[in-house]
Amino acid sequence: MDYDGDDEKGQVLKITLIRYLNSLDQRKDARGMENLNDQDIVNIEQGIANHHYTKKFDPRTRIYKFLWEYQALRRGDNPKGLSMVQRLEYWRAAAGIIQDHFWIGVGTGDMDEAFSVQYEKMNTKLPPEFRHRSHNQFLAIFTAFGLFGFLWFLFSLLYPPIYLKAFRNFLYVSFFMIITLSMVFEDTIETQMGATLFAFFNTFLLFVKKENPPE
Repeated sequence: MDYDGDDEKGQVLKITLIRYLNSLDQRKDARGMENLNDQDIVNIEQGIANHHYTKKFDPRTRIYKFLWEYQALRRGDNPKGLSMVQRLEYWRAAAGIIQDHFWIGVGTGDMDEAFSVQYEKMNTKLPPEFRHRSHNQFLAIFTAFGLFGFLWFLFSLLYPPIYLKAFRNFLYVSFFMIITLSMVFEDTIETQMGATLFAFFNTFLLFVKKENPPE
């Protein structure tokens, strides 16, 4: 294996190699290299920098990736392409807007401009094409409508199932947990698909009537 140049992901191959050896707890020298098998070499050439990344459905994979991305952000690296730390940058931008427009927000029509101004204010290293909105429904509502709008949103989200005692229904609880978790990482109801999914299943599961048990 030629250690000069880049791997298949465009990363410096030597850095990928060092990270991979480190993930195996191997020495970063010839002795450590001798302990690599053929699959390890293929992984390194493909740009896989940690052997845990090859394991599917392993929670440690996500943890390792997040810690590496966060460390890169702390070093001042460009967060472009780093999914988790990109979201941290989006959330940081949203938090800055909320701080400046805490009570009534910026309104739905000025969201793009507000984020554009905030990214410049933050001196973000994200390229313009990666400067998106908050990717968090709760922050999006707070940014657009301020504290009062955010509280109304929470009331609208929580009051119907509480009033109708829907949280006693396993199906509704499962749906509510899934949709709420999605709102943490996406602007779920700001897309047509997300709004339709939420409106249909929330209404259906709230108002579907259970059949009376046979006597």
